[in-house]
Amino acid sequence: MIAFFFYSSLSYCGASDSLNTTKKVTHHFQLLIGNYAGGSFLSPNPNTQTPYYSPPGQVNYGTKEWVDVYGKPTFLPMYSYSVGFDYKADLSEHIGIRTGVNYFTYGYIAQGEYDACPYCEDDINLNVKYRRLIFVSSFHVPIQLVVYKPLKKGRFVFAAGPDFYLPINTFGKETLTPAFDETQTTIKIHTHDNAHDFLAGGSMGFSLGLGYEKVLTKKLSIELLPDIHLINLVPFDFEGQGTSIYKNYIFNTTIGLSTYLSFSK
Repeated sequence: MIAFFFYSSLSYCGASDSLNTTKKVTHHFQLLIGNYAGGSFLSPNPNTQTPYYSPPGQVNYGTKEWVDVYGKPTFLPMYSYSVGFDYKADLSEHIGIRTGVNYFTYGYIAQGEYDACPYCEDDINLNVKYRRLIFVSSFHVPIQLVVYKPLKKGRFVFAAGPDFYLPINTFGKETLTPAFDETQTTIKIHTHDNAHDFLAGGSMGFSLGLGYEKVLTKKLSIELLPDIHLINLVPFDFEGQGTSIYKNYIFNTTIGLSTYLSFSK
């Protein structure tokens, strides 16, 4: 897929029309600020045996042990955001490529109810409500093909391509509320991922967006790109998990606005 994007870009630039409209590559250094709403859901094939794989920031929601005791949780959407620095090269008037390194954080809420003593004979109202608020932060490396439609004072922008997510840390809290006394207990959650987790817990996703770039000055422009990110589509498999890697996995999707402040060289 990545090779296809680069090959398409270079092929387009080699065409006579593109050579006539643009004589050289235009370089842009971009500041990214993104705001999104994100949702999460389990893999459609939950694990029915022992857990195979639990990426950083993801609990064993799909295992048989969890489902037997806790049931499947309900996921609620949460706020997500991204900040970072990108590089974009306009190869012609209509084609460009973009990459960079960003700090990307998505959140999700998992909540439900479980039996505090599922094997007790005299189980009288021992249900406990749980609500887990989780944020997962990663290094986000996009590789996008950017297509332009020039206008008088700007241009329409379409961008699409794969994204790589390398986990940094996970933070959040879990609130437990027993049914018999309604006294809440809050547990803080925070883990920091090491270099090994970059590969063992990383994943590849995909994003696409359609927006508008407005020229502010000769060297400065702003790009407003409503987009959608499909996260954790293909988890890294450096531990020999094979297809079992999907049996205990949470997929995530965000939709929102990526704003790029672009400085041209």
